[in-house]
Parts: sequence; C-alpha cells; structure tokens
Amino acid sequence: MLRLGLPAKSAWRDFSSAAGLGVTALGLGLVTSFGQKAQRSQVSCEDEPELASLVRRLPCGLRVLDQIDWWDAAREFSTAGKLRALLQLGGATFYDAEGYFVKTPMVALVAIGGLPICSDASLHLRLGDVKVPVALENIRAALRSQMGMTAMFSYLNRRGHDPEEMWKVVAKLGHFSVGHTAHLSFVLVGHSCAVENEFNSQRDVVHLGRLTVARTRSQKDPPLVVQRPELLPVFKDIRKQVQAAILSKVADREKMESKDISIGDWQEALYVGWPAAKAHVAVLTGSLRNLQKLVTSIDDDGKETEYRALLWQIAVACHLLLPDMFEDPSVKFKWRPPPHLLPPEVE
Repeated sequence: MLRLGLPAKSAWRDFSSAAGLGVTALGLGLVTSFGQKAQRSQVSCEDEPELASLVRRLPCGLRVLDQIDWWDAAREFSTAGKLRALLQLGGATFYDAEGYFVKTPMVALVAIGGLPICSDASLHLRLGDVKVPVALENIRAALRSQMGMTAMFSYLNRRGHDPEEMWKVVAKLGHFSVGHTAHLSFVLVGHSCAVENEFNSQRDVVHLGRLTVARTRSQKDPPLVVQRPELLPVFKDIRKQVQAAILSKVADREKMESKDISIGDWQEALYVGWPAAKAHVAVLTGSLRNLQKLVTSIDDDGKETEYRALLWQIAVACHLLLPDMFEDPSVKFKWRPPPHLLPPEVE
C-alpha cells in the first residue's frame, strides 16, 4: 500500500514496494514516463492551488505518466497536502481551484512488464540511469513476440512459425491465455474510496497498490469525488461539516487518560469518518489476459457507473496499445460512459 504519512525517504521506500519497482510497469518489464522533472519549491497546495498535470499523450492517443517525476513533485508538499498534489499532478480535474472536489478521474499507463519507460520527445526505456530510445511499435512487436513464443510448442505451430507469425495464429483463434505472459500497469487518479472496493474485490484478477484508507495524515483533509455537478453544493456542505468534526478531534489523543493508543490507530479510528466519496490514488497491474477479463464488466449494469467509466479508460488504453487483442470499446460494448466522468480526449 502507499503510505503518505511517512517521512520522505520512508515514504519513497514504501511507495516503491507497492508499485513493484518504484514505478509501475506495462507488460514486458518496461515503465512509461515523460521527461522534464517537475521542480517545486512550494510545500502547500494552498500556496499554488492549480498544479499542471504531468500526464502526457502519445501521438496515438495513449496517456502515460512518469511515476518517478509524479512522486518526486508531490514529495515537496506537506503530508496533509500530498494527496491533493498527487491528484492534481496525476491528471484528475476539479470543480474548484483548491482541489477539494474531484470532477473527473484519470487513468494513465505507467509501466510495461516491469520496466520503466520515459520520454522527452520520444519514448525511452529507463534502465537504471540509462535511457534507451524505443518506438511504441517496437514495444507492440515485443509484446506480440512474447505471447507468440508462449504458444511455440503447441499443436498450433505445425509449420514452425516465427514468434510474430505464431501470435497471428493465436490471435485469429482467440487463444488469448498467452496474454498472461505480459503485464501492464496503470495509475488510477481521483476515484472514490467506494469504487476502489470494487477493484479490491478483483484481487484474483489484478494487483492493486492502493493508498492506505485511514491510518495516515494524508487522509486528514482529503478531497471528495462529486460524480454529478448538480450535487456539488451538497458535497460542499457535507465536507464542511465532516471536516470541522474530524479536525476538532485530531489532538484529543494527547488529552486521553489512556496513552496506549498509537498515533496510527487514533488516525485510523478518526479518519474513517470521512465519507466513501473521498478521493484515492492507486496503481493497477494485470496481465494482458486478465485486463481483458477485467474490462468485460463495462457492460455489467450491476456495477457502479464510476467503476465502469474507469474500466472504459483502461479499455481505451489497451486498445490503443494492442488493437489486435483489445477491440475498440465503442464497438465491443453497448454501454457508454457519461461524458462528465471522462477526460475530454477520451469522450
């Protein structure tokens, strides 16, 4: 889990553990990032309320986020303001300049197969301190070859195909179990705690490196997700009341006769008082095959609209990366996400 209530060095170690390599990965062991590290001297979101998103869009439309730069930029902020900074820098949009009411979430690719990738003008693999240029089409070819090689020894390879040809045979027959050999990682930014529970229930399908729900100072004063603009006044009122009640009790641990409760336990007991609409960040990682399974819930009317809209963004990204494995969601699925829950470029 991400724990944002720790000192900077400890927080980085804990974040690295949650994300796998300190960055997330897309299928072969590669990570995605765009260059230009954000240099911040401000430590409060109030000092600079509108932070520019670090999410970048490749020419094909695929969104990527340099997780290293993202985290480095947010580390400059106080613990209580770090969550809002991560949300703003991670591409979530807001109704307000201060970043307390989330309007739309963002999904961005952060890694391929466990290796970081970065970009200044073109895409690179980040291999330690070395950045190796790579074309997106080469990444596609590598993913296809890996999946093709997985099927090399089956009865389907009667003609001694090379890996790319073997992939075409497998894809034509729809034998996508070979997709378990390649992984993608996405960062989810600005979804509600309520909907994150749905992703938690998919732990047998995908891995979720998520923000600790209530034990750290980063949950002291969180933003809220407002799915409908008509409800913004209601959520402003809710937030004002809950904030006043919770913040008035933060220091009460020092006044208690019994001092056997830890700071973490006190914060957890107190901060669960925030509503399930509080905004979160998470890193979702799954094999290509399991991501195929995950996004089938887009057409499930029993799932939350917010959840299905996040799946839609994942499905769009997978289609842009591997269209021969992931069909265009606007063709494959009947359901359509409400425009107000999607970043403008995805609508």
